[in-house]
Amino acid sequence: MGTATRRWISFARLRTLLWILYGLFPVLLGTVAIMDRHPDLYRTKVIIALAYFVPLAIIQSALPFWPCPHCGKAFFGGWRSDAFLRFFTTKNRRCLNCGTPWLNDSDR
Repeated sequence: MGTATRRWISFARLRTLLWILYGLFPVLLGTVAIMDRHPDLYRTKVIIALAYFVPLAIIQSALPFWPCPHCGKAFFGGWRSDAFLRFFTTKNRRCLNCGTPWLNDSDR
């Protein structure tokens, strides 16, 4: 397996993990709402919130710097990334540095 393929796979895994974290948000809200009835569970709520938001923040801040498989620079532009949800749109995507097109599952 080439380096480029590994990079695409690692990005797909990160993006899937981000989707999972976004999908778990309603569950998190429901859990915290139920736990609000018990003031003794304050520490548990803080731990749950940190266990959710810390990985979310790390992944969300790492994706703009995901390296392009071709040139090795930030595919989404790094600090120049204009929107945090742009990692989910893959139609007509190109590397902002070298112009390498986004590979669909059928192209890999």
